[in-house]
Amino acid sequence: MEQPQDYGARFAFDQSFFLTGQFCQVCQDCELSDMFRTRYRDELMNKRYLRGENHHKSFRDLSKAAADGCQLCPMFKQMILASTSEFLSCSLEEAETRHLEVDVAEQTKRQVIPQNFMVEFFLDTVELAGQDTKGFFSFSYFRKSHIIGVPLFAPSDWDRLPYFYLADLPEGLPQGRYVNGIHASPEVNLYVARSWVGQCLTGHSACPKPWNSELPSRVLDTQPNLVPDDVQLVDGFSQRAEYTTLSHCWGNSQPLKLTKASNDNLRRGISIEALPKTFRDAVLVTKSLGIRYLWIDSLCIMQDDTADWESQCAKMADIYKRSYVTIAGPSASGCDSGFLHPRPPTSKFAVSAQCSGRNIQLSFSNCGFRPLVPQPESPLAKRAWVFQERLLSPRVLYFGHRKLYFECFTHEKYEECPHSLAPKGLNKDRLTISKLSTRSLPTVEQQLEYWNCLVSNYSRLALTKSSDRLPALSGLASEFSPSVGGKYLAGVWGHGFPDSLAWSVPVNSEPAKFQTHPDDTYLGPSWSWVSARHVVEFCTNRILDRCDGGDGTSNNMALVSAEVPPAGRDPFGAVSKDSFLEISGKTRTAVFRRVSTEDWWLEFTPLEFYIESKCWYYPDDPARDIHDGEAVTAVFLGRYNCMALRGNPSSSHLDVALCIEPVDGQPDTYRRIGLAMAIYHRQGPRVRFRESFDNEPTSCLRIL
Repeated sequence: MEQPQDYGARFAFDQSFFLTGQFCQVCQDCELSDMFRTRYRDELMNKRYLRGENHHKSFRDLSKAAADGCQLCPMFKQMILASTSEFLSCSLEEAETRHLEVDVAEQTKRQVIPQNFMVEFFLDTVELAGQDTKGFFSFSYFRKSHIIGVPLFAPSDWDRLPYFYLADLPEGLPQGRYVNGIHASPEVNLYVARSWVGQCLTGHSACPKPWNSELPSRVLDTQPNLVPDDVQLVDGFSQRAEYTTLSHCWGNSQPLKLTKASNDNLRRGISIEALPKTFRDAVLVTKSLGIRYLWIDSLCIMQDDTADWESQCAKMADIYKRSYVTIAGPSASGCDSGFLHPRPPTSKFAVSAQCSGRNIQLSFSNCGFRPLVPQPESPLAKRAWVFQERLLSPRVLYFGHRKLYFECFTHEKYEECPHSLAPKGLNKDRLTISKLSTRSLPTVEQQLEYWNCLVSNYSRLALTKSSDRLPALSGLASEFSPSVGGKYLAGVWGHGFPDSLAWSVPVNSEPAKFQTHPDDTYLGPSWSWVSARHVVEFCTNRILDRCDGGDGTSNNMALVSAEVPPAGRDPFGAVSKDSFLEISGKTRTAVFRRVSTEDWWLEFTPLEFYIESKCWYYPDDPARDIHDGEAVTAVFLGRYNCMALRGNPSSSHLDVALCIEPVDGQPDTYRRIGLAMAIYHRQGPRVRFRESFDNEPTSCLRIL
């Protein structure tokens, strides 16, 4: 395949720069030349900058300007059609028809909000690996309109907006090397994949190396001695060699997997052509990288042997950590889908400009939707097992629908970008959570914060079996264990106690995505987020720090002891139903009070004092029947200095309590049912939530 070339021109965006060529009057009025000049970047290099300009008022006007020879409008037209097609899941032709229909509708019924097109310019900071850059320039194009109640694009839809990029380089280097420096071909360029992996292996001190790695218990030999076009299942015990791993979606059917019945056949070797398409593609990539062995979970773990499955699950962290590279096909929805397909061409546009007295060409590339994120809405990205596979792997190659991506602990790369983009620290966004090594988080507090962030993201992902909720995270848990220390308590850490219990199910939270979930399935003990059948959030992820009451006392809950025996061979996997915590803390009796259809408060008794602010209640199971006036026991968990909560920027304190109910027939034994939070806006003479527990005795409770 063709070796990639860097087509990016270099020049300084100084005051002599201006766009030339033919432009429609609307584009001229936008003063686009100003956006490229150095003065904007120098003034705003240290903060994010956004500037929007109104553009054509109708799609018909935009199309006419493009047909009449404007150099920018063809690019804008292509962007809006591609984004509409993506958002509404329709063809480009249907997208164009929709926009023309909107033109007619807007002529007959003008809306209060202007319905014109918008071009947005962004100046954002970004770190190129090993370099200190000033910024990252991009722009997007969208329509402020709706089609029969279905939004096309509004400014809140940033995740779906297509971007065109240019980058700034640091001082001392020529400015203006364009991010679209590599032309992606319709065929996947495996030369690019090899070069990215090679650069990581030879130049990244922070990325683990796979040299002389011990092979997993079983691997696929892609170059068996007997038949070159076969693959063969072999034992890897006591052998050392490089191997790749595959991260994939199983799909609705698994046409080939390792079972007691298929074991002998796989060990004799089977033709590559007999493999499902996704597996064939993984073999091809593995061979192209010069690696002999490949690990695929469904072919290297005995799927009808519980003991083997639990044993291999416990080794999952090491399998991915020691991998040469993990191969991923985000768009492949199943084993038969494959990921090495002809790709749609990336749209490129050239615009004439002049700088320092010479004529130049600006070359723009449409990087698609969230280009630095490997297809966040793809089938693979929604799979819970893949979450830890991605985060544990030192290197991941994503063979996307439109382009090739690469991610390691040092940087991120994608086709058409000659620069290496470095991760920007702890990113908590669910779609772009940073791929970080625990070694890069120096304190236990930071590691626990990262863990809670991982759990919140993980709870949104899909599992075939609800019983896999702990096993599918066990690899990450084993990776955290040496640095965090303390007991692992079914998804939470003893060293994080009691903050690790400060999770809640948000109002209107979506249910957890389980394909099979019998009602009697035991997910985990009630104190752990694992037991919730919904998406969870940790309120401590919105907290600046913990504080006491100002007099050195805190009334905080404390962990006395814990028994959490594993249900199988994996110490970080599923746990026994006999699990329990013993805690000490101060309790009060409260009653539920309905505020609205979905909102509840806690009212404390007796009412000889007034508690400032409202104590909101968040049930762990939103479907559980709650009756107005029903009694509940609250155990004070802790007080925090907090950021803005519930849209209140002036809030300063957050008091948190665990809500529990007694277990029939077991004295002093309880089950968690929810979390209560009281938010305080200002200092005042009124009694506060924590202080209301001051005179209560400390109780010892068992939580199942």
